[in-house]
Amino acid sequence: MDNTENRSGRGIGLAVIAASLAILFTCGFLTALVGIDFGPHEEIAMSLTPGDPVGMFKAHPEPLWHLMTYFTVRILHCNVQIAAGLVSGLLIALTYIAAYFIIRREVPGLESYEAAALDLALHLAGAIYVPFFNKEPYLGQGTPNIWHNPTTIAVRPIALLVFVLVGSMIMKAREEDFENGIPVGRGVLTGFLLVLSCLAKPS
Repeated sequence: MDNTENRSGRGIGLAVIAASLAILFTCGFLTALVGIDFGPHEEIAMSLTPGDPVGMFKAHPEPLWHLMTYFTVRILHCNVQIAAGLVSGLLIALTYIAAYFIIRREVPGLESYEAAALDLALHLAGAIYVPFFNKEPYLGQGTPNIWHNPTTIAVRPIALLVFVLVGSMIMKAREEDFENGIPVGRGVLTGFLLVLSCLAKPS
């Protein structure tokens, strides 16, 4: 009976994860078609010169999302808007997967479907537009989930992993009364992710 229940719980969890990924990918993809910041970033993506990295970085120092979009256009031979949607949707899905495993690890006792549903809720959390409070939706009504800006979408999975890595290193150092140094592997990984985060959005 326990094995049947475990299999059932895992099946429900996988179904919630699959549905959540489909929802979030679709949201990211459609946002790229209507988001106010995407047009200028798509123009930047198609103006990049990967063959001249020095000139490229001089022209645009945060090219991670743009490079992914540029190469998606070149590989799939698709419209830049479609490429932007694919890249953004996949980045949001990647953030969801990373957050799911972090939640499962840090909140023991949650069933997989509970972690998956909580993860989806956190990804969809946002400010409610209250025009009598502020008629500008992006000012004074901040949200943890920025959809309109592709570079923010690009940095989110990286920033999430950096936050968790740094937090775990600090907690371990505190447990050891700060007598030992940072583990080399984690330090190198964190450094690599921080470089990626600067290439995505150095804010």
